[in-house]
Amino acid sequence: MLKLLTLLVIVSTVSAAGNTCKTGNIVNRLVNSKPYYWPSTWNETQSTPHLAKEQSCSWIVTIPTGYYAKLSISGKTTDKDSRFQTIDAVGNFIQTTHEGMEPYYFPATKFTLAVSNEAVASFAFKIEWFPLPRTTRINFIGEETSLINATNHLYCESYGGNGGITLLPLPINRTHYYSLRSTLVFQGHDTDNGIYISNLFLLYQTKKLYINEYDIVVANLEASNKQDLLLIQEAQNIKNVTYVELIPEPHSNVTVTVNSHKTQEALLIAYQVNQTLVDVQMDNSATVTLYYGSPGGFSFDKTYNKTALLSALPLQFDNFGGVTELFVTAKATFTFEYFVSIYLQSKMFLLLLAIVSTVSAAGNTCKTGNVVNRFVNSQPYYWPTTWNENQTTPSLAKDQTCSWIVTVPKGYYAKLSISGNTTDKDSRFQMIDSAGNLMQTTSEGMQPYYFPPAKFTLAVSNKAAATFAFKIQWFLLPTEITSYNSVGPQVTLINATNSLYYRTYYAPQGVSLLAFPVSSTSYYSLRSTLVYQGSSLDGTYISNLYSLYQTNNQWISKDDTIVLVNLEASKNADLLLIQEALRIKDITFTELIPTVNSKVSVTVNSTKKKTALVAAYQVKQTLTDVQMDTAAYVTIYYGSLDPYNFYKNFTKTQFQEVLPMNFDNSGGNVYEFYVYNGKATFTFHY
Repeated sequence: MLKLLTLLVIVSTVSAAGNTCKTGNIVNRLVNSKPYYWPSTWNETQSTPHLAKEQSCSWIVTIPTGYYAKLSISGKTTDKDSRFQTIDAVGNFIQTTHEGMEPYYFPATKFTLAVSNEAVASFAFKIEWFPLPRTTRINFIGEETSLINATNHLYCESYGGNGGITLLPLPINRTHYYSLRSTLVFQGHDTDNGIYISNLFLLYQTKKLYINEYDIVVANLEASNKQDLLLIQEAQNIKNVTYVELIPEPHSNVTVTVNSHKTQEALLIAYQVNQTLVDVQMDNSATVTLYYGSPGGFSFDKTYNKTALLSALPLQFDNFGGVTELFVTAKATFTFEYFVSIYLQSKMFLLLLAIVSTVSAAGNTCKTGNVVNRFVNSQPYYWPTTWNENQTTPSLAKDQTCSWIVTVPKGYYAKLSISGNTTDKDSRFQMIDSAGNLMQTTSEGMQPYYFPPAKFTLAVSNKAAATFAFKIQWFLLPTEITSYNSVGPQVTLINATNSLYYRTYYAPQGVSLLAFPVSSTSYYSLRSTLVYQGSSLDGTYISNLYSLYQTNNQWISKDDTIVLVNLEASKNADLLLIQEALRIKDITFTELIPTVNSKVSVTVNSTKKKTALVAAYQVKQTLTDVQMDTAAYVTIYYGSLDPYNFYKNFTKTQFQEVLPMNFDNSGGNVYEFYVYNGKATFTFHY
């Protein structure tokens, strides 16, 4: 026990009056990544221990670069002068008297936890360290604004806009908004190199619009079940605006005053409910300008004077999927009426979505020919409209034939996530992209598809009852090419899906692509990588790596230049072999797929077509046996089929003389085995 206390660098004693402690304790991340507890004998399944009276204690907790710390405190003070305090790496200060294990989140390099009490208190805490996420998407915010759920999923995204970026948190609960602590804000483009600013919990407490003239990163570190919103706008036209939020009260009237006599104020309607403006009291000189989004020409709707606005009443604002902003000159008092719960959606919303659907005990029904356009406010589109990804998948009634034509504006791509399962052999989910590629499945678990402009079609046809729902999001395509590459005799082997990129590849006689997913049965991550012919995204869209892999052969471009763009980073080590097509246009490749601690045999047959075995997975393998036709021979190349990469020719006899042969693919090596005049079966050991 003494060694454990020394390791934890904490001096504490327990008496009948409670634990005691000291100031200046240093806590480092444990090498085994285990949580750190104080007291060391306590954990979160136990009741909170007592802290003796008149304690003054502090812990300086170090956080390695690339990590964050999660602090959970359980405790309560019992006198008016006692406090729990935390100070993060940039000096943000939080002080409380009661803690119920609602976590705090701190980025590198440290934070300080302190407690000072007069009377006996209860106090304990737990600290965990986790890797910080990296940026997975870069967003440009224009007049349309971005209204996201800030805390109900994990994400790390960069935002930029004209004049900078503004943030306004809108928690679902105005008194208990602890879930905002998990969302951190950095200035820059990534969590590693960016400057930590604060978290949404603290930004919300300022009751002001947060403005940063540079690009920022917003990272949510832990998903909650809360519907907390975050309004993200470009700062260009709103730097001097004070927003007055309209906070709904179900089945009630809400009155709110906007006074712009001294500073510019605007009424912000952001919570996702229906509301009706039933009365307005305005100065005679006042005007109200209505924007569906951030103020600008694209989002402008109308400017009302007092007479015009009164004559237009009642006005209904269907706020699902976006925000409405009312800019006031002089002073106006608005009265809104709410008839429905803030969790219910209106018939107007269903019409807006241009979907006809009904729900019965047998499941949802739907129709063909539905057209889905990107929302101006960039919000996701859900079907059914009452569903989201946090819920179980709803039933689809039997004998349905449904289709949705989804438009994708130029400069954007669409991300489709389906949740569903068919229950009979004739039912299918089908997607057809703008190039005519057909993808067809019977079961979907929200693994995304990605579609470039100008549209794609989603269809479902089922005989028996099924489950079915989907979500569509639209995002900006990248605009800046990240690298220009030439492909020569030395093959190019890249990780296709673990980072965002927009690259061109050039070879005078065309470019060959052959994907090597980390799993040959579950390779959904290849869907995020799109292939174009041409020198930019203005070229001809061909397909994605997912569909190209399903052809079971290399793909060869007709042009000398292609574009590869990966739209979402995965954690998979999917590989892509890129070769010049000069000498391999008529080759059918067979991929060598390793199985750890096993023997793998693969046959290559060149009796009817030119064939080759290619080993690209980054492992070590030993060729232990080769069975060949008598007339056959094998040529091995360390790379693509080119004299520069030639290693040796082998007949059956010559192979037997040199086996076993070791092939080390680590470090980007690729080996190709060309079979001539017959058939050969290779056996490798891993």
